[in-house]
Amino acid sequence: MFLFEQLNFSGVEVGILATLAALGGMIALPVWGGLLDRHGNKACMAVALGLWQAQNFLWCFLTPANSALLYGMWFWGGGLSAGFILGQFTILLKLIPAEARNLAIGLNLAVTSVVAALSPIVGGEVLAQLSVLGYAPLDAYHLVFLVQPAVGLLSCILLLRIREPASSPLASVVGAMRNIRTLSGVLGLSFFVNYLFARPAGRDSRRR
Repeated sequence: MFLFEQLNFSGVEVGILATLAALGGMIALPVWGGLLDRHGNKACMAVALGLWQAQNFLWCFLTPANSALLYGMWFWGGGLSAGFILGQFTILLKLIPAEARNLAIGLNLAVTSVVAALSPIVGGEVLAQLSVLGYAPLDAYHLVFLVQPAVGLLSCILLLRIREPASSPLASVVGAMRNIRTLSGVLGLSFFVNYLFARPAGRDSRRR
């Protein structure tokens, strides 16, 4: 509703955002797979979740004048959420005994589905109460948008307390991402970086 009512997005523009998120995830997923294999799930998930949720604070400042930021935000979020979601399922497969995996995965999906169903109801009620208190609709949305990334970042603390065998510390994953090619792949920009590294010399340079 925020996109349609406050930012005046059309259905086509919202579809483009969803496509960009899927594209970012598709491009970044192979890189996340390599990082998860090398460093384990816990630390990679924490990095992905932290970077993903940090950019969500930008929702608190969006207006019709700067709404073009959303195109980059959804691409960025798609690339980073792919790492977290992949790690979420692989860590379940790694930590849960084989005989209980189906139950554990089903329980995980059930809990997340219930929360996903209740959140819009709670959020709508909070927005309605803020409207009663006299907040302008755009200001009310901005206040509500503070909650989700703050809770997401706090959950990183709980995630890092999980004991995962043969996993690297958080610093190792951050160090691995200092490599420009690895970081570009995580953010869905590997095609651009590969072009910069491998583009042929121009005509002037060939003449020399």
